[in-house]
Amino acid sequence: VPTALKAYGGRIYAWDESNMYRVDPNNMVLEDISEGIGCISQNTVVATDQGMFFCDKNNIYMHDGQRAKPIGEAILRNTGYDNIPYSDDLRYQKDDGYQVLVKNAIDNPKWNKPRVWCSYSGATGSFLLGLTSKASGEYISYIYAYKASFQRWDKWKIYGDTDELRALFIGPDNETYFSFDNNSNVSPSSGIHRLLGQAVASITS
Repeated sequence: VPTALKAYGGRIYAWDESNMYRVDPNNMVLEDISEGIGCISQNTVVATDQGMFFCDKNNIYMHDGQRAKPIGEAILRNTGYDNIPYSDDLRYQKDDGYQVLVKNAIDNPKWNKPRVWCSYSGATGSFLLGLTSKASGEYISYIYAYKASFQRWDKWKIYGDTDELRALFIGPDNETYFSFDNNSNVSPSSGIHRLLGQAVASITS
């Protein structure tokens, strides 16, 4: 079952949960299949002038038009903490790695679709990945930022009790926005917020 489609570099890329397909749209020829590299949904792939970024449950990737390179190694696991029982106080002193968080964002039975979004900030040259997870026992949203020129990851952690990240997008002035909702449906308590470095400014509520 296809999970995402994206045009990039004169080719069309299609994914299922664990494979990537490259298609020549002019001749409708399947040129290549990359096994073991999937994409979570249409919301988790973005094409930029730096490359095409996407993610699956195992890793995060940057495609240069020739091949997909995994770039998430630094954040995939939180060594020494991912396997600590939830009851252990140490669990709440450190965050889970991406693999634990994204699995919950995908598989949480409360949601009918993955709570994972990708975007790109041209102003900062950063790929952005946002997700909501309850892996640690409470709803916490995270926004990861990857700057390819530095090969560096940064992360914002946003507590929201029962809030769920519902969208991540770039505004007309290259500002990064995200929206929250504390219900499974849009409600008056939904809000759009602007990411300001390590601070969050509410735009609507």
